[in-house]
Amino acid sequence: AGGRDEVYLYVNTFQQIFRSNDGGLTWRLQSQNNSAGPDAKMYVDPLNQDGLIGPHNPQGVTISADNGKTWKAYDGAKLDKTVDFFGAVAVDKAGNAYRAAAGGYTGPGDSKVTGGTVTFNSFDRKALRWGKPVRIPAPDGDMLWPWVVAGDDGHVAVAWLQRLPAHKDRFEMYVAATANAHGTTVRCSNGSTRFVPSQWTVADASHGPVHVGDICLNG
Repeated sequence: AGGRDEVYLYVNTFQQIFRSNDGGLTWRLQSQNNSAGPDAKMYVDPLNQDGLIGPHNPQGVTISADNGKTWKAYDGAKLDKTVDFFGAVAVDKAGNAYRAAAGGYTGPGDSKVTGGTVTFNSFDRKALRWGKPVRIPAPDGDMLWPWVVAGDDGHVAVAWLQRLPAHKDRFEMYVAATANAHGTTVRCSNGSTRFVPSQWTVADASHGPVHVGDICLNG
């Protein structure tokens, strides 16, 4: 949803984007089959009342300035492996865009419960480029299906499913949160400056399994 009575709808078939300005009573096709367009959930751009932001391919975001009619994609987040169908992208209130990845689990029959990663990166709207990716300090195990949500400037949380080596058939829900998702430049006592990457707090949010057994990755 955007402004008053304004609603957008993304349909995966033909990557169709529809817009309604009467609360969903009537709809107009804005674009379809656009290689630069989004491939999952879109967000309204806080910096432009006519703008939209969405995920693009596994490693990028795409931005529209004209209600979803045209798009410009920015790939190159350089995240690690991921297992998702949803495009884990979020936008904070200051307009910063973020992308997360979580991977390691390869599906039923995967007996190697180690080596998974959760990675994260931020997109600089002024410079129109990705920052340096960071690895969120998750415990060792297998990860999949990341989700990300953002609030105030730099406040972001990432969630994912994870199994641990001690319990190969249990998947728990982990969440990581940060208050400086795009990093912070600090001034040192000698007058120099130093860039501090995002700092994360990680928690086992479910305190037990949310799923027991294999997980199908075929949709």
